[in-house]
Amino acid sequence: MVPADMVSTVLLFLGVLLGPVIFLATVVGYAVKRGLAIFAEYKHRRYVRSLPCSSCLYLSSNEYLPCAVNPAQVMTDEAHHCGDFASADTDTNANDFSSDLKSFLYGGSNLRTNK
Repeated sequence: MVPADMVSTVLLFLGVLLGPVIFLATVVGYAVKRGLAIFAEYKHRRYVRSLPCSSCLYLSSNEYLPCAVNPAQVMTDEAHHCGDFASADTDTNANDFSSDLKSFLYGGSNLRTNK
């Protein structure tokens, strides 16, 4: 065999051998990277769900000021000890006040009186 034929045979062998290996390594690398990103997103969502802010009455969807009561504590670990937490599910006084205020402002006469 001539050295030129030998070089082309070795390069062809390496190309046939390494091509699928490099392709498989790329696919596996992408799958692992994507799996780690999904797991990190899952951990973040689980952390956010554990915070009491998501069920607080004072949490708003405003991205600039999500909590007007404690803006420095909102969605942080300090929120677990928030003294101003009011559950949006069980607090009906604020909703009653809101409906009473609307009735008063818009001419309704069905205001409740505290006796």
